[in-house]
Amino acid sequence: MSVRVAYIFPGQGPQYSGMGHDLIEDYIEAQHVAQTISRAFIQAGAPFNAESVMRCGDAPLLERTEYVQCAVFSHATIAFEVFKSQAASACVQIDPVITFGHSLGELMANVAAGTIDRVDMAQLVFQRGSLMQKAPDGALLNIERMSRQEVLRLVTAFNSDTSQEEDIYLAISQGPKLNAVGGLKCAMAKFARFLEEGAVEFRFTTGVAKPLHTPYMSAIIPDFRGILTTKSFQAPSIPLLANATGRPYAGEAVIENLLSQIDSEVKFKDLVDHAKRLEPTLYLVFGPGIKIKELLTTYNGIEESRVRVLERSEDIRSLISEFA
Repeated sequence: MSVRVAYIFPGQGPQYSGMGHDLIEDYIEAQHVAQTISRAFIQAGAPFNAESVMRCGDAPLLERTEYVQCAVFSHATIAFEVFKSQAASACVQIDPVITFGHSLGELMANVAAGTIDRVDMAQLVFQRGSLMQKAPDGALLNIERMSRQEVLRLVTAFNSDTSQEEDIYLAISQGPKLNAVGGLKCAMAKFARFLEEGAVEFRFTTGVAKPLHTPYMSAIIPDFRGILTTKSFQAPSIPLLANATGRPYAGEAVIENLLSQIDSEVKFKDLVDHAKRLEPTLYLVFGPGIKIKELLTTYNGIEESRVRVLERSEDIRSLISEFA
Protein backbone atom coordinates (compact mmCIF):
# COMPACT_ATOMS: atom_id res chain seq x y z
CA MET A 1 0.00 0.00 0.00
CA SER A 2 1.02 3.62 -0.55
CA VAL A 3 0.16 6.32 1.97
CA ARG A 4 0.22 10.04 1.18
CA VAL A 5 1.67 11.86 4.18
CA ALA A 6 2.94 15.22 5.36
CA TYR A 7 6.12 15.13 7.45
CA ILE A 8 5.99 17.75 10.22
CA PHE A 9 8.61 18.64 12.81
CA PRO A 10 8.22 20.55 16.09
CA GLY A 11 10.05 23.57 17.38
CA GLN A 12 11.27 24.60 20.79
CA GLY A 13 8.77 24.48 23.64
CA PRO A 14 7.39 20.93 24.08
CA GLN A 15 10.67 19.47 25.38
CA TYR A 16 10.79 17.35 28.54
CA SER A 17 13.38 15.34 30.40
CA GLY A 18 13.79 11.78 29.18
CA MET A 19 12.25 12.18 25.74
CA GLY A 20 13.26 9.58 23.19
CA HIS A 21 14.68 7.11 25.71
CA ASP A 22 12.24 4.32 24.83
CA LEU A 23 13.08 4.58 21.12
CA ILE A 24 16.78 4.09 21.90
CA GLU A 25 16.00 1.14 24.17
CA ASP A 26 13.69 -0.55 21.65
CA TYR A 27 15.30 0.00 18.23
CA ILE A 28 18.85 -0.66 17.11
CA GLU A 29 18.46 1.91 14.33
CA ALA A 30 17.61 4.53 16.97
CA GLN A 31 20.87 3.71 18.75
CA HIS A 32 22.80 4.12 15.50
CA VAL A 33 21.15 7.47 14.73
CA ALA A 34 21.80 8.71 18.28
CA GLN A 35 25.47 7.77 17.97
CA THR A 36 25.77 9.59 14.64
CA ILE A 37 24.11 12.72 16.01
CA SER A 38 26.24 12.56 19.15
CA ARG A 39 29.46 12.56 17.15
CA ALA A 40 28.21 15.56 15.19
CA PHE A 41 27.33 17.49 18.34
CA ILE A 42 30.72 16.81 19.89
CA GLN A 43 32.56 17.74 16.69
CA ALA A 44 30.70 21.07 16.76
CA GLY A 45 31.85 21.69 20.35
CA ALA A 46 28.79 20.55 22.32
CA PRO A 47 29.37 19.40 25.92
CA PHE A 48 26.77 16.64 25.54
CA ASN A 49 25.66 13.79 23.30
CA ALA A 50 22.20 13.01 21.97
CA GLU A 51 21.18 10.67 24.77
CA SER A 52 22.39 12.89 27.58
CA VAL A 53 20.74 16.03 26.24
CA MET A 54 17.40 14.21 25.77
CA ARG A 55 17.61 12.78 29.28
CA CYS A 56 18.62 16.11 30.80
CA GLY A 57 16.89 16.43 34.16
CA ASP A 58 18.31 19.87 34.94
CA ALA A 59 15.44 22.30 34.40
CA PRO A 60 17.65 25.39 33.89
CA LEU A 61 19.61 23.59 31.17
CA LEU A 62 16.39 22.66 29.38
CA GLU A 63 15.72 26.39 29.08
CA ARG A 64 19.08 27.06 27.40
CA THR A 65 18.53 27.32 23.68
CA GLU A 66 21.48 25.20 22.56
CA TYR A 67 20.43 22.36 24.90
CA VAL A 68 16.73 22.35 24.18
CA GLN A 69 17.06 22.68 20.42
CA CYS A 70 19.55 19.82 20.27
CA ALA A 71 17.26 17.71 22.45
CA VAL A 72 14.21 18.32 20.24
CA PHE A 73 16.27 17.77 17.09
CA SER A 74 17.66 14.48 18.42
CA HIS A 75 14.27 13.14 19.45
CA ALA A 76 12.47 14.11 16.25
CA THR A 77 15.28 12.86 14.00
CA ILE A 78 15.46 9.51 15.79
CA ALA A 79 11.68 9.07 15.61
CA PHE A 80 11.71 9.95 11.90
CA GLU A 81 14.46 7.46 11.06
CA VAL A 82 12.85 4.68 13.12
CA PHE A 83 9.53 5.26 11.38
CA LYS A 84 11.08 5.09 7.93
CA SER A 85 12.96 1.91 8.81
CA GLN A 86 9.91 0.20 10.30
CA ALA A 87 7.72 1.21 7.36
CA ALA A 88 10.25 -0.25 4.92
CA SER A 89 10.47 -3.49 6.93
CA ALA A 90 6.69 -3.80 6.80
CA CYS A 91 6.71 -3.12 3.02
CA VAL A 92 4.63 0.02 3.50
CA GLN A 93 5.19 2.55 0.75
CA ILE A 94 5.20 6.09 2.11
CA ASP A 95 4.50 8.94 -0.30
CA PRO A 96 5.58 12.22 1.37
CA VAL A 97 3.76 15.00 -0.48
CA ILE A 98 5.09 17.84 1.70
CA THR A 99 7.36 18.52 4.66
CA PHE A 100 7.59 21.50 6.97
CA GLY A 101 8.43 22.42 10.52
CA HIS A 102 7.57 24.92 13.20
CA SER A 103 10.53 27.27 13.81
CA LEU A 104 13.44 24.90 14.65
CA GLY A 105 11.42 22.21 12.91
CA GLU A 106 12.23 23.76 9.55
CA LEU A 107 15.83 22.58 10.01
CA MET A 108 14.64 19.01 10.56
CA ALA A 109 12.33 19.28 7.56
CA ASN A 110 15.40 20.10 5.48
CA VAL A 111 16.89 16.75 6.48
CA ALA A 112 13.64 14.97 5.57
CA ALA A 113 13.67 16.75 2.19
CA GLY A 114 17.27 15.76 1.52
CA THR A 115 18.79 19.23 1.27
CA ILE A 116 21.45 18.25 3.84
CA ASP A 117 22.38 15.14 5.82
CA ARG A 118 21.59 14.77 9.50
CA VAL A 119 25.25 14.98 10.55
CA ASP A 120 25.77 18.44 9.08
CA MET A 121 22.36 19.57 10.31
CA ALA A 122 23.06 18.34 13.84
CA GLN A 123 26.14 20.55 13.89
CA LEU A 124 24.12 23.49 12.55
CA VAL A 125 21.44 23.01 15.20
CA PHE A 126 24.00 23.20 18.00
CA GLN A 127 25.75 26.20 16.45
CA ARG A 128 22.47 28.01 15.80
CA GLY A 129 21.25 27.31 19.32
CA SER A 130 24.51 28.57 20.80
CA LEU A 131 24.21 31.82 18.87
CA MET A 132 20.59 32.23 19.92
CA GLN A 133 21.51 31.74 23.57
CA LYS A 134 23.57 34.95 23.32
CA ALA A 135 20.47 36.96 22.39
CA PRO A 136 18.80 39.04 25.10
CA ASP A 137 16.22 37.35 27.31
CA GLY A 138 12.70 37.50 26.03
CA ALA A 139 9.41 35.68 25.77
CA LEU A 140 6.57 34.69 23.47
CA LEU A 141 2.89 34.70 24.29
CA ASN A 142 -0.05 33.42 22.31
CA ILE A 143 -3.14 35.56 21.87
CA GLU A 144 -6.32 33.56 21.40
CA ARG A 145 -9.56 34.30 19.58
CA MET A 146 -8.08 37.11 17.48
CA SER A 147 -7.06 37.23 13.84
CA ARG A 148 -3.59 38.20 12.71
CA GLN A 149 -4.79 41.69 11.76
CA GLU A 150 -6.46 42.20 15.13
CA VAL A 151 -3.26 41.19 16.92
CA LEU A 152 -1.21 43.51 14.73
CA ARG A 153 -3.47 46.37 15.77
CA LEU A 154 -2.89 45.50 19.43
CA VAL A 155 0.86 45.41 18.87
CA THR A 156 0.77 48.77 17.09
CA ALA A 157 -1.27 50.32 19.89
CA PHE A 158 1.16 49.04 22.52
CA ASN A 159 4.24 50.15 20.60
CA SER A 160 2.79 53.63 19.99
CA ASP A 161 2.87 54.39 23.71
CA THR A 162 5.76 56.86 24.00
CA SER A 163 6.62 55.56 27.47
CA GLN A 164 7.29 52.14 25.99
CA GLU A 165 11.02 51.88 25.23
CA GLU A 166 11.09 48.40 23.69
CA ASP A 167 8.88 47.35 20.80
CA ILE A 168 7.18 43.98 20.56
CA TYR A 169 6.45 42.07 17.35
CA LEU A 170 4.13 39.51 15.82
CA ALA A 171 6.38 36.43 15.90
CA ILE A 172 4.22 33.50 14.74
CA SER A 173 0.87 33.28 12.97
CA GLN A 174 -0.19 29.95 14.45
CA GLY A 175 -3.71 29.70 13.06
CA PRO A 176 -6.70 31.82 12.02
CA LYS A 177 -7.40 32.74 15.64
CA LEU A 178 -4.07 32.15 17.37
CA ASN A 179 -1.01 34.37 17.03
CA ALA A 180 2.21 34.64 19.02
CA VAL A 181 3.80 37.95 19.97
CA GLY A 182 7.45 38.22 21.02
CA GLY A 183 9.80 40.71 22.55
CA LEU A 184 12.23 41.40 25.34
CA LYS A 185 11.36 40.13 28.81
CA CYS A 186 10.44 43.44 30.42
CA ALA A 187 8.34 44.62 27.48
CA MET A 188 6.47 41.32 27.34
CA ALA A 189 5.58 41.59 31.02
CA LYS A 190 4.17 45.07 30.33
CA PHE A 191 2.32 43.77 27.28
CA ALA A 192 0.74 41.01 29.37
CA ARG A 193 -0.63 43.67 31.76
CA PHE A 194 -1.84 45.66 28.72
CA LEU A 195 -3.75 42.59 27.53
CA GLU A 196 -5.18 41.89 30.97
CA GLU A 197 -6.51 45.45 31.15
CA GLY A 198 -8.25 44.86 27.83
CA ALA A 199 -9.57 41.44 28.89
CA VAL A 200 -7.66 39.77 26.04
CA GLU A 201 -7.11 36.03 26.41
CA PHE A 202 -3.45 35.00 26.23
CA ARG A 203 -0.89 32.52 27.56
CA PHE A 204 2.88 32.62 27.69
CA THR A 205 4.76 29.99 25.68
CA THR A 206 6.59 27.66 28.04
CA GLY A 207 10.14 26.52 27.34
CA VAL A 208 11.07 29.66 25.39
CA ALA A 209 13.30 32.29 27.00
CA LYS A 210 14.39 34.31 23.95
CA PRO A 211 12.53 36.77 21.67
CA LEU A 212 12.48 34.26 18.81
CA HIS A 213 11.42 35.36 15.31
CA THR A 214 11.69 39.06 16.09
CA PRO A 215 14.28 41.68 15.06
CA TYR A 216 15.98 41.18 18.43
CA MET A 217 17.48 38.02 16.91
CA SER A 218 18.97 39.82 13.89
CA ALA A 219 22.43 40.22 15.43
CA ILE A 220 23.17 36.50 15.10
CA ILE A 221 22.42 36.33 11.37
CA PRO A 222 25.88 37.33 10.06
CA ASP A 223 27.60 34.67 12.18
CA PHE A 224 25.07 32.01 11.24
CA ARG A 225 25.40 32.92 7.56
CA GLY A 226 29.11 32.28 7.83
CA ILE A 227 28.46 28.88 9.40
CA LEU A 228 25.86 27.93 6.80
CA THR A 229 28.23 28.72 3.93
CA THR A 230 30.59 25.99 5.18
CA LYS A 231 27.92 23.38 4.37
CA SER A 232 26.68 22.00 1.06
CA PHE A 233 22.97 22.03 0.29
CA GLN A 234 20.90 20.37 -2.43
CA ALA A 235 17.51 21.23 -3.85
CA PRO A 236 14.68 19.54 -1.89
CA SER A 237 13.72 16.08 -3.11
CA ILE A 238 10.16 16.56 -1.81
CA PRO A 239 8.24 19.84 -1.47
CA LEU A 240 9.62 21.78 1.51
CA LEU A 241 7.90 24.83 2.99
CA ALA A 242 9.67 27.92 4.35
CA ASN A 243 8.61 29.46 7.68
CA ALA A 244 9.29 33.04 6.60
CA THR A 245 7.25 32.92 3.38
CA GLY A 246 4.73 30.14 3.96
CA ARG A 247 5.58 28.88 0.48
CA PRO A 248 7.75 26.11 -1.02
CA TYR A 249 11.49 26.57 -1.24
CA ALA A 250 12.54 27.94 -4.61
CA GLY A 251 15.31 25.83 -6.08
CA GLU A 252 18.36 25.69 -3.83
CA ALA A 253 17.66 28.85 -1.78
CA VAL A 254 18.14 26.93 1.46
CA ILE A 255 20.53 29.31 3.20
CA GLU A 256 18.36 32.39 2.70
CA ASN A 257 15.28 30.57 3.98
CA LEU A 258 17.09 29.36 7.11
CA LEU A 259 18.38 32.87 7.77
CA SER A 260 15.09 34.66 7.10
CA GLN A 261 13.15 32.70 9.71
CA ILE A 262 15.51 33.75 12.53
CA ASP A 263 14.20 37.31 12.85
CA SER A 264 10.99 37.13 10.82
CA GLU A 265 7.44 36.05 11.51
CA VAL A 266 6.81 32.31 11.22
CA LYS A 267 3.80 31.85 8.95
CA PHE A 268 2.69 28.49 10.33
CA LYS A 269 -0.94 29.02 9.34
CA ASP A 270 0.15 29.48 5.72
CA LEU A 271 2.23 26.30 5.90
CA VAL A 272 -0.79 24.33 7.05
CA ASP A 273 -3.04 25.91 4.41
CA HIS A 274 -0.55 24.92 1.70
CA ALA A 275 -0.35 21.35 3.02
CA LYS A 276 -4.14 21.05 3.12
CA ARG A 277 -4.35 21.79 -0.61
CA LEU A 278 -2.17 18.72 -1.29
CA GLU A 279 -4.65 16.50 0.61
CA PRO A 280 -2.31 14.17 2.49
CA THR A 281 -4.02 11.19 4.08
CA LEU A 282 -2.06 11.65 7.30
CA TYR A 283 -0.09 14.40 8.96
CA LEU A 284 2.83 12.76 10.76
CA VAL A 285 4.46 14.78 13.55
CA PHE A 286 7.83 13.47 14.74
CA GLY A 287 9.24 13.88 18.23
CA PRO A 288 7.61 15.87 21.07
CA GLY A 289 4.62 16.88 18.98
CA ILE A 290 1.60 17.33 21.23
CA LYS A 291 1.63 21.13 20.79
CA ILE A 292 1.91 20.81 17.01
CA LYS A 293 -1.04 18.41 17.03
CA GLU A 294 -3.05 21.00 18.94
CA LEU A 295 -2.11 23.67 16.39
CA LEU A 296 -3.09 21.43 13.49
CA THR A 297 -6.40 20.24 14.92
CA THR A 298 -7.79 22.80 17.36
CA TYR A 299 -6.51 25.92 15.63
CA ASN A 300 -6.26 24.93 11.94
CA GLY A 301 -9.20 22.58 11.56
CA ILE A 302 -7.54 19.31 10.56
CA GLU A 303 -9.44 16.23 11.70
CA GLU A 304 -7.78 14.70 14.76
CA SER A 305 -7.84 11.22 13.21
CA ARG A 306 -5.54 12.44 10.42
CA VAL A 307 -2.81 13.72 12.75
CA ARG A 308 -0.43 11.21 14.32
CA VAL A 309 2.29 12.16 16.78
CA LEU A 310 5.18 9.69 16.47
CA GLU A 311 6.92 10.39 19.75
CA ARG A 312 7.30 7.01 21.43
CA SER A 313 7.94 3.44 20.35
CA GLU A 314 4.29 2.54 20.83
CA ASP A 315 3.18 5.36 18.52
CA ILE A 316 5.29 3.97 15.69
CA ARG A 317 4.31 0.33 16.31
CA SER A 318 0.63 1.26 16.37
CA LEU A 319 0.77 3.18 13.09
CA ILE A 320 2.80 0.54 11.27
CA SER A 321 0.34 -2.15 12.41
CA GLU A 322 -2.50 -0.11 10.90
CA PHE A 323 -0.64 0.09 7.60
CA ALA A 324 0.38 -3.58 7.48
